[in-house]
Amino acid sequence: MHLPLLVRPNSIVPMSDNEAQPEWRLKDPLTLNLFEIANGADLSLRMAATGGDGVMRVAIRRAGSKFSIEQDGKAKNVRVLFRSHRAAGAISNGKLAREVAEGLLVDWLDPAKPLTVTVSD
Repeated sequence: MHLPLLVRPNSIVPMSDNEAQPEWRLKDPLTLNLFEIANGADLSLRMAATGGDGVMRVAIRRAGSKFSIEQDGKAKNVRVLFRSHRAAGAISNGKLAREVAEGLLVDWLDPAKPLTVTVSD
């Protein structure tokens, strides 16, 4: 299912891959959609898993073109979609999965350790 979504700048919108049900468990794939994160932003997100599996916590900081993303390591399969960014420079603890119509999709290799991404645009 696809719905239009109006999102404010400096927003983190987590989405599971399960399009049939609005549910997510800590072991399931999760994409963190980052919308227009401003320079100097320091954001956080708490997301509860379906069925009382637990709560994951994420912190995102932007300094210039560098994004630093940390989480508590509870979610095991996390990707980050940098909306409206088209090119990445250095990526640490992640790999560029692909460029999609919405922006850059980065696979977070070890979510228990920080992910850093420098965007080029």
